[in-house]
Amino acid sequence: AHLIPANKNDRGNQNNGNPTPAQKGPGHSGPINEIVPFELPNDGGSFIMSSSNDGTVKVWNATNGDCVASESNPCGVTSISLTADIKGKPMLLSGLLNGDI
Repeated sequence: AHLIPANKNDRGNQNNGNPTPAQKGPGHSGPINEIVPFELPNDGGSFIMSSSNDGTVKVWNATNGDCVASESNPCGVTSISLTADIKGKPMLLSGLLNGDI
């Protein structure tokens, strides 16, 4: 298992000077509010989505800890959920600190 830093200052070095998996990608700059694990179909990989008060939603590769996607919002992201639209396509719902969805 790999840990994803909640804050760029949380990146401890526990591997004698060599980068650890948590040091590979940029972490959130604020508290994390929610995490959602998910897998892509047809063995497309395992991922973790995280939302933060820093206004971002990030997607992390659960195997190696790399940040593979990031989305910015105008304010903190308090909740996230994966669902599907009426045609079955994946859709991300984000609840923002200002009350917007």
